[in-house]
Amino acid sequence: MGWGGFLDQLFKKLPIQDRKERIKNKIEDLRQERARLIKEPASVKTSKRITDIDISIPECEQLLRNIS
Repeated sequence: MGWGGFLDQLFKKLPIQDRKERIKNKIEDLRQERARLIKEPASVKTSKRITDIDISIPECEQLLRNIS
């Protein structure tokens, strides 16, 4: 068995996510973080982060649609 066979077996055993799965997980993480931040008392820092999340989620959803 050469290096190619060894690497193939190694990658089959590692839990490596494909691009689509990583984007789905990122969207889910952002939604959970946003829900958590909304429950906290308002501050400039949390407001900025919520705004950033609101911008990031549609961008990630568009990436996901482009991949599909």
